[in-house]
Amino acid sequence: MGSSELYAKIIEVGNSKLSEYVIHRKLVLDLFGKLLKRKATEKAIHCLIFPLQTLSDDIGFEDHNLWMLDEKLSYHKYLASDKSFKKIKPVNSESKDRPDIVIFNKPFAFSNDEKPYESIVLIEFKRPMRDDYTDQENPISQINKYAREIIDGEAKDKHDREFDCRPNTPLYAYIICDLTKKLKAFAKDAGYKLSPSGDGYFSFNDNYNMYIEIMSFDKVLKDSKERNRVLFEKLNLT
Repeated sequence: MGSSELYAKIIEVGNSKLSEYVIHRKLVLDLFGKLLKRKATEKAIHCLIFPLQTLSDDIGFEDHNLWMLDEKLSYHKYLASDKSFKKIKPVNSESKDRPDIVIFNKPFAFSNDEKPYESIVLIEFKRPMRDDYTDQENPISQINKYAREIIDGEAKDKHDREFDCRPNTPLYAYIICDLTKKLKAFAKDAGYKLSPSGDGYFSFNDNYNMYIEIMSFDKVLKDSKERNRVLFEKLNLT
């Protein structure tokens, strides 16, 4: 087979695989929209984005849909889904608290910093249309508690050597929920600012070097569709 024929074959196979992947994304977003209309459980939403009770080493790149929140989240170093801090290797903690998803991101390729994590991400899901939060179930308080656990714990790298992530490591937190009356009250009481689009809130906690964004389910769906719109149009999937 000549080089031109081989190149054509590669393009053909590549286009086929890309089409399958784009169709997969369209089906996932269609299912996500249906789950929201049916007021699905928090567990169902969580499972669609990332399987419960798993670590990043347990599943492959194509077995989760973190791209729905942010494309960059797919390229992490270590992820724990619905695991207690006690079972999360990078955090030396005895806490039984279970963040929905905690992600330890790879360092920048050209960084001279020897610390193994460039940033840490926390994701917390709440049941669609939930508005029966108690003060103890305040998701903003939960996120702060999780951040405290990571910062105060003795973080370790893959060789079980301790390192200090407190001074410079940025934390990013996403609270994924519906903007119900109680949730809006929590956000306003905590001094969060309404996003320009009006479908979320944001804040920065200086004490934890943590940026927090509250994203409505509608925003997640809308933004995911917009990011993939060109691909969907190419395959006439709109």
